[in-house]
Amino acid sequence: APVGRDPGVGADRLPSPRGEFGPFDLLSDWAHAHYTEGDAAAALEACDRALPLVEAVGDRHTARYLRYIRCLVHEMQGEWSQLRRCTQVLLDDVEQDADAGPYWRAKLLGLHAQALIQQGSPASATAAMAEAYALVRDNPGAAYNRGSACHVVSAPLYSALLFEPAVELLHTVRRMHRYSGVGRAYAAVRESTVLGSWGLLLELLGLDVQADARYSACASAAVRARRAADGEGAASAAPRAEALLQFAYQRLRCEPVDERVLQAEALTGPVRGTMLPRLALVSTRARRGATAGAEAVLRQVRADARQFGDLVVEWVSTAWQAELQELAHGPTESTRRWRDLALATLERLWHDREGRFEHLRARQGTAELQVRLVNDHTLLWQDTLTGVGNRRMLDDLLAVPGLSSRPVAFVDIDRFKVVNDDFGHDIGDEVLRWVASLLRSVTRAGDAVTRYGGDEFVVVLADNGDEQVLAERISAAVRAHDWDGLAPGLRVGVTVGVAGAGPGALRRADEALLELRRAEEGAGPADAVREGESSGEPVPGRGGRAAHPEAG
Repeated sequence: APVGRDPGVGADRLPSPRGEFGPFDLLSDWAHAHYTEGDAAAALEACDRALPLVEAVGDRHTARYLRYIRCLVHEMQGEWSQLRRCTQVLLDDVEQDADAGPYWRAKLLGLHAQALIQQGSPASATAAMAEAYALVRDNPGAAYNRGSACHVVSAPLYSALLFEPAVELLHTVRRMHRYSGVGRAYAAVRESTVLGSWGLLLELLGLDVQADARYSACASAAVRARRAADGEGAASAAPRAEALLQFAYQRLRCEPVDERVLQAEALTGPVRGTMLPRLALVSTRARRGATAGAEAVLRQVRADARQFGDLVVEWVSTAWQAELQELAHGPTESTRRWRDLALATLERLWHDREGRFEHLRARQGTAELQVRLVNDHTLLWQDTLTGVGNRRMLDDLLAVPGLSSRPVAFVDIDRFKVVNDDFGHDIGDEVLRWVASLLRSVTRAGDAVTRYGGDEFVVVLADNGDEQVLAERISAAVRAHDWDGLAPGLRVGVTVGVAGAGPGALRRADEALLELRRAEEGAGPADAVREGESSGEPVPGRGGRAAHPEAG
């Protein structure tokens, strides 16, 4: 039935969100299950079928998760252009949603950075990685989205050969008790993969002792993944963990290795997740002399690594191809060049990684400093009593070319000294706070409300602002406010001098205000404008207009 036609399905009967998740979160679970099983087509179909429903009933939480799963599928498939576009759209959406929180931005920045790395934009990728890394490190918690963000952000760090921070984030997921066992299982699979690739790089560089330490850690992570998968029933995590364990055994020379496990994962697992087990299969076959079959597998692994941007596996595969060629046909100049190129490339990447990590930390530190400066600057610009901008902010704004010529409203509270004398300074402070609040309520998002000093306020209007309309709104808001609720018998009025766009707008608005004050004093009590009325007369040559309810 159309939403709203039947009371049973109306928007007012929509279940409430459950923490981070929407009321129809089971639909995103359905799509995510297909993704974790490596079935990209089924995951996309589930998203396409669920999105119209959740959007129709206004479940924006589930809609965001479904769009995010689409991004994950693009990443799994190595579809970098689509991933970059989709993550940018979701980043824009999160930017406009104050409830989204830092973890959503971190997740999307992590995926966005991965796309940027693969598309050859390292500087932009580093900036995105630095922000994402800072968001998950500096915002502790046990929320599902934090665990998910740590998992996602580890991927571009690994792609940049920043193994240490990648493993650190995956350890964070493991320590999060509230994060699901399934999540811990897949994080441990990712950790085992990162450690195994790290070992391969060290081994090729001749750092055998360090390589064996990483292979041992790879085996430990695989065991943890297998246990977590068994406990939670994560069907696809268990065979991946077992295959990674066999990979670690093979690299540690722990014979015999169960080739059936490696072969099964190579045939049924996701292409991207099986590259290390397939390398182990290549090595075991080559050792028993089946070089032709090993070389065929290796060529495919190298092609897959290039598609998914896995630098370590790509160059290790290149070096191994040279070795297999030499086993079959003897050393040649071509195989020597292959091996030397692979080794030189990985050596350069390895030695450059510290610089990349320092750059990452520098970008992170710069981002943190910018946040502190913004916060400090906000305090410097803020009037401590009323919360609106202060005189410093007004001076800085009017120093910007073009802003000094925007329309201005100069607001003065009528007989404010009488308020302080008759009701006390505490009530006077409350009056100032309320007037500031009323000014904020009647101005637009781009208007700047500032306290000029004492009982005077200045509003600098944004482009296309109408100062006369604003003056009427200010008068109406002050007139309608329940001042008796603050103090019985209290009456508050304001006088507003305004100036249209042009040079010296602030000066002209101030002069208009003074002219109104002089006119009021000359009129005397008998001729004063009644509360709720406005003279409506512009001041000749001033560009000003009065709006001054009678003061109590």
